Amino acid sequence: QATTSLSHCHRLGNCKIWGRGAMASSGPLPASERGPGRRLQQILERIAMLCKIRGVTFRTCYADFERAPSLSARISPRQSGKVTRSQFVRLFPFSSAFRTEDVEFLAEAFSNENGDVNYVAVYEQLGDVPFANTDSMFARSDLVLKPDSTEWTHSKLTPMDRLRSKVVEKRVRLMEHFQSFDALRKGTCTLSQVKAVFTILDLTKEIPRDDFEAIALRFSRADGLFQYRDFCAEADRDFTTPGLEKNPLISVAMVDSSFSSPGRRNRITITSSAEAAAIDALHSRLHSKIKKNRILLLPAFQDMDKNKRGHISKSQFSRVMAQLHLGLSVAEVELMGAAYCDLGNHIDLNYIEFCQRIDPPEEGTVAAAVALVSPRKDATPKYFNAMGGIRPLDREFRLMPLAH
Repeated sequence: QATTSLSHCHRLGNCKIWGRGAMASSGPLPASERGPGRRLQQILERIAMLCKIRGVTFRTCYADFERAPSLSARISPRQSGKVTRSQFVRLFPFSSAFRTEDVEFLAEAFSNENGDVNYVAVYEQLGDVPFANTDSMFARSDLVLKPDSTEWTHSKLTPMDRLRSKVVEKRVRLMEHFQSFDALRKGTCTLSQVKAVFTILDLTKEIPRDDFEAIALRFSRADGLFQYRDFCAEADRDFTTPGLEKNPLISVAMVDSSFSSPGRRNRITITSSAEAAAIDALHSRLHSKIKKNRILLLPAFQDMDKNKRGHISKSQFSRVMAQLHLGLSVAEVELMGAAYCDLGNHIDLNYIEFCQRIDPPEEGTVAAAVALVSPRKDATPKYFNAMGGIRPLDREFRLMPLAH
């Protein structure tokens, strides 16, 4: 049962066999070696190529049939590396790419005198098949980015500015996580520990590799250790003011959306005065038409925004404008994209800001919305004074004694 395909290849005539340490030539065989041996070589080369392209391990396709616990499902001896001929043909992973005659030929070449096919020998032979040019085995589709001369606002920010805006947006605490890696409180840690902290705080996807290298170069000492105390003081600068105890009269402003806006928004910088004038003219024309026809913009855009992101694609924006009979040309849609694409790409358009710019709410509507969620300022407590004491009722509201 330990026989290999050697005797069968001798029967096939002048077949070149690959051993565990031998390598076969991938070029054309001499005329004396053409025939069944060349056919077997071509079949193995095709199988090896498909295994590499599709990520298939040939051995695992048959492993279940030699490890089956029941004798009815395990015809060949267990752990022998062999399966029956029918199992080999039925479980062949690339049956759609080979003819039945080729699979039968391969099974015959690697079968023993009992008719079992040694699929482990096939697997070992596949590992010894050389490839002259692995790049030409399958089609490639490399990513080729179009040249983009657009200037974005993120290009003017430093890596620390972008990171600090993300820290404010996520409200993360940096110092405590760094101190977990610094038991002696020396204020330093390794770069791998810095990456671990960023991963814990979910900041890894927000920091590109170039930004991380720039931050590491800025806060690293000569021995390669990262000075996380200086880094945390710089990153937490928006939350507090250093030296506040020396100036007790200074008031610290609370963080708002303007602090996190540099990290959340990446807008296109409009440098051309003609483009800016065209955008203003388009704004004026749309505002006049919407006010004249009393068109509601926001509900139409919200129907397109199923995930409530506040952004839609430019094609969806064009469809909404066409539905509202405000059809814009392709050039005008591109102008609106240049004005309201603020996620660092040319696709997602911020329709919330567009609606606020084209159809701003009235002043009374804004005041009413603010008053609805604000506490009442003119109301005085009826039963308690400012110090928490009980206020006596006024004379006219006091209860009169009951008559007997």
